[in-house]
Amino acid sequence: MAGLGFGWSAAVLLAVVATLSRRVVTVVPVMALSGSLLSIPSAVLAAVSLLLRLSPAVTIAAVLFPRIFPNAYELLRASLTAPHVVMARARGLPPARLFLFHVVPSALMPLVALGGVSVTLASGASIPIEALADSPGVGQLAWQAALGRDLPVLVSVTLLLTAITVAVNVLADLLVARLGRHLA
Repeated sequence: MAGLGFGWSAAVLLAVVATLSRRVVTVVPVMALSGSLLSIPSAVLAAVSLLLRLSPAVTIAAVLFPRIFPNAYELLRASLTAPHVVMARARGLPPARLFLFHVVPSALMPLVALGGVSVTLASGASIPIEALADSPGVGQLAWQAALGRDLPVLVSVTLLLTAITVAVNVLADLLVARLGRHLA
C-alpha cells in the first residue's frame, strides 16, 4: 500500500510540474526516467533494490511510476489545452485558480479510473518483489505456494486478488459516476 501511494504521489507531482512548466528541460528527463523504469522488469528492480537495501515499497513505486506518469501527464496537458481552459486563461484567471478549478476537474475522472487499474498493477508487481526481498505479504505467500505446489493456497490468493481488483474497480467506477454528476 505504501508503494502504491508513493508511486502515485511521485507520478502526479512530476506530471503537474512537467505540465505547468511546459519546458522541454523539465519534461524530457522525467519521460526518460519513466521510459527507463518501464523497460526494466519488476524482478530486476527487486534485485537492484535488494542490493541497495531499499524497501519493497520503493520497488513497487518504481514499477508503478512509469505506468502512471505518462497517463497523468497527457491528461493534464490535454486538459490545459481544452477550449474552456484557454477561454478562462484569456479572461485573466490566476494560474493557480485556472489549474485547480478548470484543469484538475477535467482530468480527475480518468485519473480515478487509472487508480483502480493501478491497484491491480501493484498487487501483480508485489509477487516477484516480495519473493526476492523475502518480505512478508501476499506476494511472498503466492510465491511460496507456487514453489510448494500448494494449490488450495494458490487458488485462495488468486481469489483474494481477484476480489480486491473487482472491489477497487467497482469503487473507482462509482466514484467516476459520482464525479461525473457533480462536475457536469
